[in-house]
Amino acid sequence: MKSRKTIEQIRNLIISQNLKIGDRLPTERALSETFGVSRIIIREAISYLKAIGVIESRQGSGNYLLRVPNDLYNGQNGSMEYDLDEIIDARETLESMIAKMFLKNFTLNMTQDMEYMIQSMETHFYKDDLLQVVESDVRFHHIFSQACGNSIIYSFLDHLTDYMKTHVINCQQQHTIP
Repeated sequence: MKSRKTIEQIRNLIISQNLKIGDRLPTERALSETFGVSRIIIREAISYLKAIGVIESRQGSGNYLLRVPNDLYNGQNGSMEYDLDEIIDARETLESMIAKMFLKNFTLNMTQDMEYMIQSMETHFYKDDLLQVVESDVRFHHIFSQACGNSIIYSFLDHLTDYMKTHVINCQQQHTIP
């Protein structure tokens, strides 16, 4: 899988360039050109690295190193894949905690935006457009988690959601007949 190789290449780049915590990684475009892969592959690798807490994305600024990666495969028989059921369980646990905070901090605009995202999910589901269902789900969870007012919880849920999104897209691409 290209994204696995790209993850290793990014890891090696971090180590060979002796990047420190807080350092900015090269842009997606630069990584794409360096490794000779599409930006989609770079985004998949970045999503994985975010999900395991190696990097963080700062909107409009880029990707930054949170910790120097040693073993990207977490010692699980060479597999970098998380169990999707465990990710869903983790997200549900976080969401139940966020729901309590949401009830204290929500606004009318937030609830309207969330309702719109639910309608969008339903519409795209009936159109058999899984990618748009996932995009609407991601936007829904962004709105939901913002109301908790805790940047760590927001960031963690964001990583889980991004990883799930990447996993769904990869599964769909693998099962799509060209």
